[in-house]
Amino acid sequence: MQGKKEYQEKLFAHFQLSERIPENNFYRRLKEVLELRFLYGLTEGYYGNSGQKSIDPVVFFKLCPLKSTCLGKVNEKQFSVTYYRAEYERNIKRVNSQQGRYMKGKRQSTVEPVFGTLTQFMGLRKVNTIGLEQANKVMHLSAIAYNLKKYLKFTEKRSKSGAGSFVLPRIAKNCSKHLKVHL
Repeated sequence: MQGKKEYQEKLFAHFQLSERIPENNFYRRLKEVLELRFLYGLTEGYYGNSGQKSIDPVVFFKLCPLKSTCLGKVNEKQFSVTYYRAEYERNIKRVNSQQGRYMKGKRQSTVEPVFGTLTQFMGLRKVNTIGLEQANKVMHLSAIAYNLKKYLKFTEKRSKSGAGSFVLPRIAKNCSKHLKVHL
């Protein structure tokens, strides 16, 4: 059965698709110059009278010759519009502001390297506990381990004698007492 596309203006969120297509678009200009309704009469004999409707011959005619130039290797054009577009744009504007760039720089220099080290080098890929309180304990332990590791590197560089090595057992003992109180 020969299909015929009935064009209806579609509303999506708060705009019309036809308003987004530029005036110099190839298919807009083609519609002004060439009327393609004659294709229905020419192709009618090639279609049956039952079954699923096929692609509109006019649409098929428009897509075939220019498909490779318009789409390249992709099979279909893709665009993404969301209902939350205004919120996305507001967030982008906030992040790109002077204060947003400052806060991003602060975060990248203070917090993110610590999480990167914990996840990539110290094995904190996931927290296997139930509840925020238990997860908080895991994060405290991870932070203690991170800080001890940094402290050891710092003390190794500063002291050449063995006097600094007596501090580590005392720190470990104090940490274990502190954890026993909170557990």
